[in-house]
Amino acid sequence: MQNLQIHHVPAFEKTIIHHLQIQPGQVLIDGTCGEGGHAAIIAPCLGDSGLYIALDRDNAILEKAKERLLEFHRIHFFNHPYTMAGKALEALGIQKANCILLDLGLSMYHLKTSERGFSFLSDAPLDMRFNAQDSPVSALDVVNHFQESEISDILYTFGEERMSKQIAKRIVEKRKIKAITTCSALAQIIAGAKGWKQGSHPATKSFQALRIYVNAELYHLEEFLSKVHPWILSGGLLAVITYQSMEDRLLKNFSKESPYFSLRDKKPILPDDQELHDNASVRSAKLRVLLRA
Repeated sequence: MQNLQIHHVPAFEKTIIHHLQIQPGQVLIDGTCGEGGHAAIIAPCLGDSGLYIALDRDNAILEKAKERLLEFHRIHFFNHPYTMAGKALEALGIQKANCILLDLGLSMYHLKTSERGFSFLSDAPLDMRFNAQDSPVSALDVVNHFQESEISDILYTFGEERMSKQIAKRIVEKRKIKAITTCSALAQIIAGAKGWKQGSHPATKSFQALRIYVNAELYHLEEFLSKVHPWILSGGLLAVITYQSMEDRLLKNFSKESPYFSLRDKKPILPDDQELHDNASVRSAKLRVLLRA
């Protein structure tokens, strides 16, 4: 553990216990365990009679969490997407949890260490998949083989990129000359298409869109919401941290339409000034807590 390097600081690090009303003896499912940031905070509060169930679809990052959390014996790990939380409960012989937590942001682990091509600042090969087995199409496939209109639609739909058509056109022009195989090559093409000079990096929205598309992230969230109610006790909580408007809209609409859940708070919980100062990566984070009827 002494040599284990942790890259990601979780959102709401100092306040998550309060927001989730964690009590000893509870069963909590963490559907996006990552490096175990939230687990390291919450697991000690569950006591000897509580249980922490940690899922992540990326086995490499889950192995880091296992190493980090060796001292906690009431944690069970599953290399599953959070849509399979019910399978984890079944495997443990547990019917329902008190709380399910999802943090839908991209881990700094993927941006800083992974060679799977998540960062526009790296020269890594284009890929962007959390798990190649459940995501057959990579960012490399999209950029080099999809039609121009398909690329444009992906960038606009999943990244809300207003210059999606110009970017898609430039991508198709460049790939005719040479295949686009690295993050840096794609980032340069996007910057050229947008005529970037200053401000936030022009590839931010496009890289987000490609990642969301190849990992079917919105589909996973929709699937999860459609079947989550049997997994949470009456009076229990579903807590979801989102980082972009599409996920947040899905969650708000779900809370209005579901007969099983309602928003505990009208407005989303936002990071406080101190957290924003300490952890700039959470500037777009929103925590919504839904109460199970």
